[in-house]
Amino acid sequence: MSLFSRILTATLLCAATLGPVWAQGQPFDGLTVLGVGHDAKDQQGDELKLMAFKTKHGEPVVGFYCTSGNTEVHYYVNAAAWDKLKQLFIRARDQWPTLTQAEFAAMGAAPGYRIANRLATMRISLEGATPLDSSGLLLVFVGGASKVNRVVIDLKHAELKNFVEDLYKIDSLLRGDTPATTTP
Repeated sequence: MSLFSRILTATLLCAATLGPVWAQGQPFDGLTVLGVGHDAKDQQGDELKLMAFKTKHGEPVVGFYCTSGNTEVHYYVNAAAWDKLKQLFIRARDQWPTLTQAEFAAMGAAPGYRIANRLATMRISLEGATPLDSSGLLLVFVGGASKVNRVVIDLKHAELKNFVEDLYKIDSLLRGDTPATTTP
């Protein structure tokens, strides 16, 4: 067997053995992955993943994984904060034509849950005053383990509708109503 064949075989074995990093039941940031609830990119190419987890004590946690190029922010919320955020996003979807920045101002920069030495905040604001059909809901995530990173996700109305539908999937994963997703 040639050296090239050995290297190729070893590489394929490693890839098959390691598999997806975010597979169901595998640890990530010290949490047990229940599944992926939302995975999308905005028009600028920034990516947002919503994932459901259980802590080592069995507490349900939702992770927002935001990436922009090489910049990444992990934002976590516990069940109580998740319910409040979910209702805020549902209201934004349902009241899109009449949304104002004042509806998000009271929230401010919402601190997340500290996990794996990662603490982040999320701020929600409205981009563009009129017309709302071209406006977006801006989700600004700031935080990081070793340095402060910033990622901005721009959800347009159609993307917000899909995002809200996926919030119900996260709820099902947290309650254990649906089988967990095995790949991100």
